[in-house]
Amino acid sequence: MINEYTNPLISLHEINLQVLSKESPQEILEEILDQAVERTQADSGNISLLDEDRKHLEIHVFRGLDQDVPKNVRLKIGEGVTGRCILTGRSRNIGDTSQDPYYIAIRPDIKSELAVPLTVGGKAFGVITVDSAKPNAFSADHQEFMELLASYSAQIFANQLTLSNLKSRTKMLETLIEASQEMGKSPEVQVVFNKMIDILKKKLDLTRALIFL
Repeated sequence: MINEYTNPLISLHEINLQVLSKESPQEILEEILDQAVERTQADSGNISLLDEDRKHLEIHVFRGLDQDVPKNVRLKIGEGVTGRCILTGRSRNIGDTSQDPYYIAIRPDIKSELAVPLTVGGKAFGVITVDSAKPNAFSADHQEFMELLASYSAQIFANQLTLSNLKSRTKMLETLIEASQEMGKSPEVQVVFNKMIDILKKKLDLTRALIFL
């Protein structure tokens, strides 16, 4: 039982206010994971998202794990507890990792693992996972809390990601329009290219830019 938080709805409302205050998709993931690890009293945790091909899970944020873990761990759909979670779209609460046939150790002392899918519109796009060095560390209350957290947060993250992508596309379009306007201002190709490069560097926060013909 999560004794510190007797009313999970009030607790989730407070968490959602924290999540909504974040300005980028990455910051939202960081906040979601921090809340999950803290409120389940986990020793470690991570959030994995499907890659562009939707064939592998990649770790985007983590706590309590070695820095090399994100580079070394890339799970196929159905592989490991996390991979099974996203394949089935259902949470997995493992009380004894040594007895689970799908468990893949990314930290040697882990005895318990709770994985909950992040879902929007009936489609899972990621998984929140928390781990503990204690056996049977995560109760039914922990699982319910994590599922509610995932349900609320997944939509917030998806909305922010869409907004972020839209802003990036708008910025790129504005940059291309401004750059194209420079093309008719000078008959000298090199002068035009130099101006276009200056615009690209300024608008897109680049330190270096090249134009290839």
